[in-house]
Amino acid sequence: MKDKLCIYICNSLVPEVEHLLHTGDYPDVDLKSFAANCTAKPVDDKAILELIGNKAEEYDKIIVIVSTCLRNSKTGLKNFNNIEVVQLEQCFELLFSLPSIYHFIKQGNYLVTNGWLRNYKQHVREWGFNPKTAKNYFGESLKRLMLLETGLPGEYQANLEALSEYMGLPYEVFPIGISHLQKSLDAIVYDWRNEKERISLNDSIARFSRETS
Repeated sequence: MKDKLCIYICNSLVPEVEHLLHTGDYPDVDLKSFAANCTAKPVDDKAILELIGNKAEEYDKIIVIVSTCLRNSKTGLKNFNNIEVVQLEQCFELLFSLPSIYHFIKQGNYLVTNGWLRNYKQHVREWGFNPKTAKNYFGESLKRLMLLETGLPGEYQANLEALSEYMGLPYEVFPIGISHLQKSLDAIVYDWRNEKERISLNDSIARFSRETS
């Protein structure tokens, strides 16, 4: 498996990324996930190494995509040349324009995606509210629940309505599609593929030079 790229990403974003990998030309890419709570369970270098385990030797490169869930704590990750951590400013920027994300947040929107909604009951359990305290908490600082609708196959309406009722917020559906994610994913994959081609070409030139000298 040395000629493969492995991407680790938060399980909330897995459904959209997995859909693209399955429908596109990515036979050399594997996807793995990690469970990260945006506030209570930050990841650091130690957690990343524990997550990857002995898989570092199985792949040509491993890319771990994180955001605010990363806690900067260096514990030796730099000793692994084939592990790269990509830290985003905001995790949803993989899916949508970062200025637009901040605009919606500033307007008092709580942003979710189709993939996030698939496991909304787990997220609700992690919040730890009961229906009454949830409505009080979210009603103090938010105006609405906004679904960044990625077009992921499957039904989301029932989950969206249930979450809206639980939070005590009206909801809005804002279609964003999956083209932005496609570009984000391709940028990561193509950079890796191009680097492999460059190294292979340099090795071929060096080998030819040795044979002709």
